Amino acid sequence: MPYAVTVWVNGGAPALSKANLDNLETQYDSAMGDIIHHILKTANETVNNSVVLQNDNELVIAVAANEVLLIDLLIYYVSDAAQDFKFAFTVPVAATLTGITALGTTGGYNYNDDMTGAHARAVANANDKYIHYLMHYIGGVNAGNVQLQWAQNAAVVADTIVYAGSYMIGFKPATL
Repeated sequence: MPYAVTVWVNGGAPALSKANLDNLETQYDSAMGDIIHHILKTANETVNNSVVLQNDNELVIAVAANEVLLIDLLIYYVSDAAQDFKFAFTVPVAATLTGITALGTTGGYNYNDDMTGAHARAVANANDKYIHYLMHYIGGVNAGNVQLQWAQNAAVVADTIVYAGSYMIGFKPATL
């Protein structure tokens, strides 16, 4: 729906009404749907005694062919130094995903020119932590998903948990 500009005059027509506010909200939702993908993890997810990368149940963005995105991903998690935390991303064929990983309570950051390979993050202790990813996705000719995968880096009979409240947001650079 194309944006229809409304000229608002203080104390004059058009009056502030439910219909005008609904129209404004509809236009905003329509415009934002094209430029932002946003996923909020609503449930905790646990891996125990496994080094096999598994798809996160919620942190995934569907992408169109040739789409370009800046992706902001924040993972709240708990893991122990014995098992650490391992992650990777899957992307459609011919796409690239590069980024920076900023480690939460343990500090430091890493640049990854290929976020699709498995990367381990050392965990100093069992306190709740976060990892912040800032990534650049360049799509190829195939549509598909940018999918977070994660596991323990060493199989330990202990829980590694990615918490609800973690999020993934994709921005189209042309709209920033």
